[in-house]
Amino acid sequence: MLRALSTVPTVLRCDDLQQSPVGKFGVPRTSSVASSDSFIAQFDYRTRCPLFVLEHVTRTSAYAETSISRKSQNFFRDSRIPSRMQCGTADLFKSGYDRGHMAAAANHRHSEQAMNSTFTMANVAPQKAELNRKYWARVESFCRGLLKSRFEEAFVVTGTMFLPSLQSEGSGWQTGYKTLGTMPRWVHVPTHFYKVVLVPESDKQFLILALVVPNEEIDEDTPLTHFLVPLDALEDAAG
Repeated sequence: MLRALSTVPTVLRCDDLQQSPVGKFGVPRTSSVASSDSFIAQFDYRTRCPLFVLEHVTRTSAYAETSISRKSQNFFRDSRIPSRMQCGTADLFKSGYDRGHMAAAANHRHSEQAMNSTFTMANVAPQKAELNRKYWARVESFCRGLLKSRFEEAFVVTGTMFLPSLQSEGSGWQTGYKTLGTMPRWVHVPTHFYKVVLVPESDKQFLILALVVPNEEIDEDTPLTHFLVPLDALEDAAG
C-alpha cells in the first residue's frame, strides 16, 4: 500500500499580503491556522471544517503506556478562530453525525495536554456516526500500526472533501451535500475524507499512501486497499 518517494514535494509559501499597499485597511481572511506541538490545522471559515490537519505521530505518542483516556476529555471551541465561524455542539445534536477527529486522539496519548489538544473544534468535522465509530477507527488504527514495529514516526495529513457526483448520462457532474446548523451559519458536511501518510525510511527515502473514504457507513469487510488513490489525483481533487 505504501509507495516510495525519493523527495518531498516543495511547499510554496504565500507572501505577506499585509505588506502590499492594497492591504492598507486589512485583507479578508477566510481561514485560520490552529496549531499545537502535535498537529497543525488549517480551518476553513466557510465550511466550518478543517481544510486539513497535519500531525506528527511517533511510536511513543501512539503507544505510550499511560492511564490517559479520551473519556476524560471535552470538546472545546478554539480561541484562535472566531467563535461564530466554528461548528457548535448544538449543530450536530441528534443529526446522525459525530464530531469526527482529523488528528486522532489515540495518536497523542503520551500526555494529557497532547490528547486534550485534539478536542479543539478546529480538529473536528461532521462525520457519519457509523463511519466514525467503525471503519474510520480502523483507518486510524492502521496508521498507528505502521509505528508498532517497523517505523519510528509518521506524518499524517487528514482533510475534508466536498466532491461532486456524476449525474445521469450527459448531465455531467454536480455538487450537492448536506449542511447542518442554521442560516447563514451553516456547517458543511464533507462528502469524503482523505488521509495521506508519509513515513521516512531514511533522510532521502519516504514511503507514502493516500486514501479517500466516503462519509457514510462502510461494510467492515471492505479492504482498505479499496480506498487507495494516486497522490496526484488526490491533490487535483482536494487542491
